[in-house]
Formats: sequence, C-alpha cells, structure tokens
Amino acid sequence: MFNLKCGLKEMLLKTGENQKATKLAGWTYGGYEEFVLANGKQFTAGPFPTKYQDAKSKEQDCHRNAFYLADEYPHKLKYVEGFATTRRFPNFVCSHAWCSDGDNAIDPTWKDAGLEYYGVPFALAYVCKTMAEKESFGVLENWECQHPLLRGADENWRAKVSAPRFVFANIFTPIKINNLFHKSYKI
Repeated sequence: MFNLKCGLKEMLLKTGENQKATKLAGWTYGGYEEFVLANGKQFTAGPFPTKYQDAKSKEQDCHRNAFYLADEYPHKLKYVEGFATTRRFPNFVCSHAWCSDGDNAIDPTWKDAGLEYYGVPFALAYVCKTMAEKESFGVLENWECQHPLLRGADENWRAKVSAPRFVFANIFTPIKINNLFHKSYKI
C-alpha cells in the first residue's frame, strides 16, 4: 500500500532505488533522483526573504528565475536544482529550481513557499556553460548533451565556496540563451 504521508526524501529514495537497478552500462547514475540523492541535500522551506523581493518572478519558469536571482547575488546565493513538493499537493514531486543561502530554499518562482526541497547546488559557471551548450535554462535534465551528469562525465558542476563579486570582474564571456546574450563565468 502506498503511504500518502511519505516525505520528499522517502519518495526520491523509492525512485532512486529503481533507477540504480536499471542504469545504463558505464553510467554513474540511473536517473536524476539518484543523482540528486547522492549529491544533494534537504533545504529548509520558508517565506521568500524581503531583501530579494524585487527578484520575485513569474511562475512556471523556475530555472530562469533561479538563475537570474543567483546571478544577481553570486556572493550570497547558490543556484540549486532538484525536487520539491508544495503544501497544496504534498505527494506530488516535481522537478524544480531555486536558490539557497546555505540551508534555506529561496524560491523566486512559487507564490507560496514549497513544503519540502531536496536538491544539488551548482557552480554558476557550470550552469552558464550548460545553458549555452543546450540553449535553454536548467542543467539536470540535459538530454541535449547526452546527460553528462548521469554519465559522470563532468565534475565541474560542484558549487564552490562563495567569493566576493569583484573576483569575477574580468572573467565574463557572453553566452547566448534563447537568442538573448548574458554574461557568463568562465570555468
């Protein structure tokens, strides 16, 4: 019998176990849930901080919204992708992107804070590189480049300790995403 009171991590564990059994030969992970469980963590849900209120964005565009917020505050926030649930639908797990200041989920997309967040912080340089290669927002679901995270083909994705913004002053290169140019951090 399915437990409707199962938490996000438990739901991901069930899916991740199935993915381990069916992963492709030579691949490190069988699916995104397995990757997120192995490399991510639980984030604390809470109200959107008023200091970022100007960055609150439209719904259903989480990857773009989280990227722009992390890019605006690279010394304070990390870009995170993973899975989340809402208070309205606590048993519906959805792929989602948000930012984090360490342990807190800072969600610029959903009107109300989610119920649970479990995800992986990504280096902003890796996010920019991946988005330029696939010409769309988001890094986890990257079929355009044959799923490099699932294959274990690239270790440059790991978010590093924050550095002051001035450190990045001379390492911007323009990238094109959806016909828009954006500054990018070199890896």
